[in-house]
Amino acid sequence: MNFTTACLKTVFSKQINRSIWFFALVLLFGCNKPGNDYLISGSGKGLLGTQKTDTISLNLVTDYWPSIPEAENLSVDNIGTINDPIFGRTTAGIYTQVRIGDPVGPNWSKTSTMDSLVLTLKVSDTAAPIGNNNFAGQTWHLWKMASGFGSVGTNGSSYYPSDTSFPAWEIGHALVRYNPRDSVLTLTLNSAAINSVFRDSLFDSTGNSAIFTDPTEFDILMHGILIMPDTVLSGGGNNGEIAPFNLANDTTHSRLTVYYRTSGSSTEQNWYMFMNNSPEKVNVYSHNYKNSIAWKNNGVTGKSVDKVYVQSMGGMKCIVTMPYLANIVKDSMIAINQAEFIFPKVDSAADPFNSYNPPKILFRPRAYNGTDSLTNFSDDITDYFLQEYQTNSKSYNYLMTRYIQRLVFNYRNKKGLYPQYGINLSVPPDNPNSPGRVILYTQNTGNKNKRPKLVITYTKIVDGK
Repeated sequence: MNFTTACLKTVFSKQINRSIWFFALVLLFGCNKPGNDYLISGSGKGLLGTQKTDTISLNLVTDYWPSIPEAENLSVDNIGTINDPIFGRTTAGIYTQVRIGDPVGPNWSKTSTMDSLVLTLKVSDTAAPIGNNNFAGQTWHLWKMASGFGSVGTNGSSYYPSDTSFPAWEIGHALVRYNPRDSVLTLTLNSAAINSVFRDSLFDSTGNSAIFTDPTEFDILMHGILIMPDTVLSGGGNNGEIAPFNLANDTTHSRLTVYYRTSGSSTEQNWYMFMNNSPEKVNVYSHNYKNSIAWKNNGVTGKSVDKVYVQSMGGMKCIVTMPYLANIVKDSMIAINQAEFIFPKVDSAADPFNSYNPPKILFRPRAYNGTDSLTNFSDDITDYFLQEYQTNSKSYNYLMTRYIQRLVFNYRNKKGLYPQYGINLSVPPDNPNSPGRVILYTQNTGNKNKRPKLVITYTKIVDGK
């Protein structure tokens, strides 16, 4: 070996040794990750991107809807009055257009006699009624609408009898009769019970024969009717009944028939109207909650209650707030993998007024004025549970991942710009159209497993704050 070769080997060996030490140092210090890595576990240690699951408590209180909310063009129409020992009194009525039923116009005149006016309706078998006393003790009122649908009155597009721009006429009222054999309900107004103004408006219109053969002309005369049960039930121990009717499709039974005699004739004739061909309809509801269990357990006033009460037909809804959600992004931003709301239901098998579970409860962000706010909200469309009752868990569950992700982002970055007013839970009146109701457990129930909660699976991320 010459001198040059020996020197080259020595230098090369030193370079190899230096490289080995360099890579060893890189591996040694490279394993000590800084605490502010882009993806960290819930404790700040461990594997990159480890998920964490937290359970967040929810606050629930009962809220009351307006006294006469509206629901337009439902699949079937609730009518009746019921005194629910839990929820109080609810009365359901309907505004509806009426159509010419008999294509041959009547031959009455100003001197004719109106013997009776008979309204018949058939209870629908597509939804369950509440109560089962066959409408005993119920007095129903029949009104002629003051204006057509969409007419502008003192309350905007109005058709209420109280609208001063269009004073309406009560045609009459009487006790209804229900025949369980054919499920047909009948309201009969005898001659003395019929408003003479209404009677004369029909008989005096014979000068224009087209009124009773031309639907457009007839609509100008009649506008429509309001069917509204009395809020008071007669008979001791009578809790009443509300049932669904199919006014639009049952032309055989859903009729308003005029029985009359022409001057000097003893033969009774009849001419009828019905509510078919997709009439405009508006369902209206009124309530009296006072002294009911739900009223006494109202949580809005700040009382500590262990149940909340949710009723369809605009009765009661539930306000949900998440006072602890902001804490989850106190230290760093998070990426939500899944956010599931769970609302356990109170068992009501022994409750005769709530023998079934409403198949759906709507989940809606709440606006500043208490109404539903659907702006930029689409989680209800993609919700795995479809906002429906889960029989296995006996609860209503909702996957609202995007909604919660947006909330925590605002909490972390723009809390002042996007104040949160909570969530509205409500039973839709048309799902199916029934006075269904539900009682939910709150955060104050003694059984921790029954408390409502939000379960979030997430990964923490560093946002530079």
